[in-house]
Amino acid sequence: MLKPNTDIRIPRNETEKHFLLKHVALSLLKTKFSSKFAGTEVELGLFYNTELREKYRDFKWKKKVADAVGIQRKYIKKTKDYEFIVRNIEAKMTFADLENGYCTSGDLNYIITTKDSPIKESNVLPFMGYIEVDLDNLKWENGFVPIGGVEIIREPKRINFRRKKREAWLEVVRDHMLQDYTNDAAFRGVWFYPGFEYKKQRGY
Repeated sequence: MLKPNTDIRIPRNETEKHFLLKHVALSLLKTKFSSKFAGTEVELGLFYNTELREKYRDFKWKKKVADAVGIQRKYIKKTKDYEFIVRNIEAKMTFADLENGYCTSGDLNYIITTKDSPIKESNVLPFMGYIEVDLDNLKWENGFVPIGGVEIIREPKRINFRRKKREAWLEVVRDHMLQDYTNDAAFRGVWFYPGFEYKKQRGY
């Protein structure tokens, strides 16, 4: 008899709200931004834009891993070709967490927080997008309608797009995402997982 994995839990180093925001971001990347690939805890590498690094010297630029990342494959009419756009969404709940730095290494980057959080639009870097989640109205009826209670307050500015060896970078990011997905599916599956033991139902 199949039994779902009851050992799937929130990581010990995350709060429930942070974990929820990260997965709201993941679903948003797929439904709102049409990401072809999307995953959590994805390594993007260091922030590339040297002009902005110089402008905001006090910011901690060292964070390489993003909470949620999506890669959109977008058709460009002008060039009659496709381009890949990397979106990064970082979940933040407190000023202390915000001041520890956040990943800014996508082409388009966002902070996602709750409506009642002390973090406001003015507290994040000006090229970052800002997303608010109203937990009292957070609802997702099905995959064909927008997620309720989520509002994009500020759109991000596109940065990092001119990075050198961009194609190689994209390939590495995709590899990280696919490797993480494979590890999750193989070792943390819902229906087959370490510790699983098949038991027949009575009468079978």
